[in-house]
Amino acid sequence: MSKKYFYLCLILSLISFSAIGFCAVYLTNNFGAKLDFTEKKLYTLSSETKKILSSLENDITITVYNRETDFPIFIKNLLDSYKPENKHISIEYCDPYSDPQTIRKMKDRGFEIAENDISVESDNCTKLLKIENLYKLNLSGNKVEQLLAEQKISSAIDFVTTDNRKTVLFTDGHGEEPSVSLEDVFENNHFKVVLSEISVLGIDPETILIVICAPKKDFTEDEISLLEEYLRSGGSVMLFAELGSSGMSNLSYFLKDRGIGLTDSAIHEPKLYISGNQLNIVANYCENEINTYFTHNRRYVIAPSSSEVTQEYISQGRTNTAQVLRTTSESFSEDGSIGSKGICVSSVRKNVDKNGLLKDQKLIVFGSKLIYGDDLLCEEKLANFDFVVQATAWLIGDYSLLDIPPKKIEAYIIPVTASQSSLYGIITMGVIPAIILLFGFIVLFRRKYL
Repeated sequence: MSKKYFYLCLILSLISFSAIGFCAVYLTNNFGAKLDFTEKKLYTLSSETKKILSSLENDITITVYNRETDFPIFIKNLLDSYKPENKHISIEYCDPYSDPQTIRKMKDRGFEIAENDISVESDNCTKLLKIENLYKLNLSGNKVEQLLAEQKISSAIDFVTTDNRKTVLFTDGHGEEPSVSLEDVFENNHFKVVLSEISVLGIDPETILIVICAPKKDFTEDEISLLEEYLRSGGSVMLFAELGSSGMSNLSYFLKDRGIGLTDSAIHEPKLYISGNQLNIVANYCENEINTYFTHNRRYVIAPSSSEVTQEYISQGRTNTAQVLRTTSESFSEDGSIGSKGICVSSVRKNVDKNGLLKDQKLIVFGSKLIYGDDLLCEEKLANFDFVVQATAWLIGDYSLLDIPPKKIEAYIIPVTASQSSLYGIITMGVIPAIILLFGFIVLFRRKYL
């Protein structure tokens, strides 16, 4: 190879390398063009988020209360994915120490700002997100297990662009046990979540859904009357039953009147179960409007320690019931009965309200309280989260609910900031290649002249 040809190749290589680097930086800075090589596509926005962003018509400002170089990189990378999706989105960084005036203004508006908090703001509404709510740590608290940031940020954007917030009421006073993840399903869909004893405070007229989470004590006759009145006005109820619930006479009568019965025997499933335990039932989908979503999304609901939920009748007068989830024909209960058993049943009663309008009184009953546990709702390989969303959508008649499950992180996330990430990039993509190139020139020089 001639000396002239060698130097020409060297110069062309350097120019090509520099041009590729320049184009990559330009595309990233101006168009947000990035490749997501993470195993679970942690920084790739879901179709739900893209649908929200594509419909934005008003300006949205996302403010991070820290310097950009000091903000945790794994959340910063996700935030960077939002801006290219819509020109109405802007992302700003505010150092709370160098700009205390902004912090005071937020405090005057009722927002207590801490370092690394994020605010999402439209013209007339603001939502504040705490950094610790954007991810979930393991039990030891030393590793990030799940990334919840897309859920929270997209929900906040939807929240500040939604005018009317409805209330989801969780009943209290009967030993109910709602999970944090179940409440998050509703909060992430811009509902106002309220925990209330209906015997004391009644039922707010703005309540769109009542959720009853595994009560251990029976409802009083007055409380049942309140539930009946609420349903007659067109309301909906979601009930998770616990083993032994059939002994609650008032609650059982309320359900039987609407075609649903409770039992006290746990179901064993010898055919479809997980974790080596026949009580961890893998539910079968029944032909039901609620399950339409799962026709093309083949994941399954796990219903641990479930009792049978029976249909007292299929159709009677203005009331119709239907199975939503059931077991296989080989399943059996501890009372000795064998055969396919319902573990989730829905009921719809047609009713004319006081204004002469036809209203659907909707009720859905689950035979397992563990179906809404934090561990199952947060497991992206299961359908528990999606099923609760679809059941809620059916109850309230709104299938536009957000369905963004958390992203499970299997690899260890290195806790670095944006500035540290940039430093590592300079070292690995700049300094080290330069040292190798320099070493090559030294070797070439020594071989040629020494």
